[in-house]
Amino acid sequence: MSIWNVAVGECAGSRHRARGECSADAFAYLEVGGDRVLAAVADGAGSAAMGAQVAKIAVDTAVSALEEATDGFGSGIDLVWAATCDAVLWAVRAEIRRVAEEHGSAFDDFATTLLFADCSGVGAGFGLVGDGGIAVRDDANGISLPLAPMAGEFANETLFVTSNEGRVGPRVAWLDPVDAIAIFTDGIAPLAIDLASRAAHAPFFDPVFRLVGAEEAAQSTAQLQAFIESDRVDRRVDDDRTLLIAVRTPAPTVQSGETEENI
Repeated sequence: MSIWNVAVGECAGSRHRARGECSADAFAYLEVGGDRVLAAVADGAGSAAMGAQVAKIAVDTAVSALEEATDGFGSGIDLVWAATCDAVLWAVRAEIRRVAEEHGSAFDDFATTLLFADCSGVGAGFGLVGDGGIAVRDDANGISLPLAPMAGEFANETLFVTSNEGRVGPRVAWLDPVDAIAIFTDGIAPLAIDLASRAAHAPFFDPVFRLVGAEEAAQSTAQLQAFIESDRVDRRVDDDRTLLIAVRTPAPTVQSGETEENI
């Protein structure tokens, strides 16, 4: 039985809908062995010919690569996680190159950001290339942003998995176990990040973490989706927006005379 509740809300931005375009965001997640959740979110570049498709390629490949990585981390854990992140990016770029060649397209036609997480009772690992953001909640620090979004050399320039011929390294972080995470594309950032302090905006995250932690997955996903699609959010941001929330719930208690298989 999983001890993670996961919910996702996603919506095409109003300026994309006005042009008859679908969202170029994508997400994927996988719960492994009850205690471990793997998740990824990506934003295909609006200028890329295949933004939506490459975002889906990126998240699916990232989660598969994380699943293949060991969760039995030992000493030197920061270095092990950094190497894991490099392996994830290598797998994603290799798949993008394969698909680009299959379509007779340039590598840059498949530009996308990528944010990913691997969280369990051992710890919480995060990686990102590009903008968007990751927020976490734990007892020691409350709600915080473990990684700052990447920016390019010029104002409003975003780095992508394919930038500089795929030689941009990920930003990575390894933390002690956390009890909630949020991974989001840049369409959510104006709501989720205090632009003055560049810190997590707790009044945004507190209610969504409570919602996902308290409700069944189907109910919390429906409510989160309704919020993401709401007029009040639409008035604040016109970009595609995806918000993936995972909240650790108390592990089930084994009563006298029961086995874990009975729960």
